[in-house]
Amino acid sequence: MTLERKQNIGAGFLCILCGLFLIPVFIYTDNSKWGTISRDDLLIFKTTLLQDPKISHSSKGNYDITMRLGQFPNFSFTNSGIFYSAINARQFCSDIVTNDSIEIGLLANEYTKKISKTKSTNWFEKLIYNQKDLSIYSLVYKGQEYVNLDYINDKQGFNNSPFGRLLMALVSVLFLFFGFRFLKKH
Repeated sequence: MTLERKQNIGAGFLCILCGLFLIPVFIYTDNSKWGTISRDDLLIFKTTLLQDPKISHSSKGNYDITMRLGQFPNFSFTNSGIFYSAINARQFCSDIVTNDSIEIGLLANEYTKKISKTKSTNWFEKLIYNQKDLSIYSLVYKGQEYVNLDYINDKQGFNNSPFGRLLMALVSVLFLFFGFRFLKKH
């Protein structure tokens, strides 16, 4: 077996693995995470802060803000990436202290799967998403809105559009096609 043939077989298997990985991402990703999020998609809770919010540097080069809330003591509420950008985090952390009352908005679908457990989580979501972390889509403290849902929707744009999902499915099929083509050729 020549070196070129071994490389083509390896490339074929790698393409097939990538395609097979993307198929469950396309199929099992929670549909509520795709598209524009409206206030109707959120459940709003009034709760208290169990400890001061913490800002930390995440592994992806972003910053995270993490909060522990009285109504949900076993869960972390973390805003990172575009969610972190949607919050004036430093201002929020300097304004609020332990035991202050805040109002948060969570995705209803995420709440029913992770907190109330009235909906089941599929195996892919269990594998990919931390079941104890929830993103905050709305955050109000003393009448001031710190997380802006319009900003989140604007930044999610292509990633959460139906077109983005269609593109992911197309890339998956292309990986599979080229993978089998490499294998068939050699």
